[in-house]
Amino acid sequence: MTKKAISYRVIINMLREGLDNLYEFKDYVNSLNVFPVPDGDTGSNMYITLKDALNLGENNKYDKETLKIVSNNAIYSSRGNSGTILAMFIKGFFDNIPDGENISHKDFVKSFSEGCKSARKCLDKPVEGTIITVMDETSKEMLTSMKYRDTLGQILQNGLKKAKVTLTKTPEMLPILKKAGVVDAGGQGFIYILEGMSNEYSNIYSQSEYRESMGKLSIVVFGIHRNINRKLSNVTANISIDNLKSIYNGLKLPDITSVWKRKIEFKYDVEFIINTTGKEKEIHSLLRKYGDSIIIVETDVATKVHIHTNQPDDVFNEVSSRIGEIRNGM
Repeated sequence: MTKKAISYRVIINMLREGLDNLYEFKDYVNSLNVFPVPDGDTGSNMYITLKDALNLGENNKYDKETLKIVSNNAIYSSRGNSGTILAMFIKGFFDNIPDGENISHKDFVKSFSEGCKSARKCLDKPVEGTIITVMDETSKEMLTSMKYRDTLGQILQNGLKKAKVTLTKTPEMLPILKKAGVVDAGGQGFIYILEGMSNEYSNIYSQSEYRESMGKLSIVVFGIHRNINRKLSNVTANISIDNLKSIYNGLKLPDITSVWKRKIEFKYDVEFIINTTGKEKEIHSLLRKYGDSIIIVETDVATKVHIHTNQPDDVFNEVSSRIGEIRNGM
């Protein structure tokens, strides 16, 4: 694997390209949104979350403090289930990037993996067949690719391919998706972000990486070893990738009328910030009686809460009296 390092600036620019790519397809992502509630805003929520996260204002530095600003922005601006999960991914990713301007490919991949783990951990009741499944499988593939000494460009491409294959399987994991005839909206949004990140990196480094890798016999040997050991999985991947044509050709919008008409148990999507930290378990325990889709994310100075409920006033009153001051309700 090439030892070329990347900078904080490059990583943030990769996310900006992911944002631009998501913007192009956010309405399509909205059209897939049937879980946990069919409110048609997954693409918009993910876009707003990432857009606000990358708003650095007058900060023109690219250092560890900049990464913290992006993480906190993401948490404070996160919208809906998908946006909050994305915010937690960014926080876990950026919290684990080491200090220093030169970030190795190994550190990048490990930090990306920690971001995926953080996204899952923030959920009270993780559900497979959603964005977290796509994140997990992407992370596993990138870590495997790294072990085979692939370049970071190859690692990103392999992760993206695995993400797309996993996305096609989400209807088999989550019955409501199969009933609606769609893949998971959050997973699709994550793929658009990852696609943009991979393209941005490729534009900067891939050609030089390719030239370097062609001159290293050890990498060729590892490549042969990898092809032998992963032959069957690659065949499966190729079959699954063919199925992606129904998703990407023309972006035909799905017919989800029957799903939109289903009864919604919890009608209000409630988000707010508490001026306290260190009370995640207590907040979880308190909120479980009021609804579902509970996500709790902490920054250094405050806690962001997301819940679907029928009793928003009761939630606000009990949280403010037992946990701490609520900064704003949304």
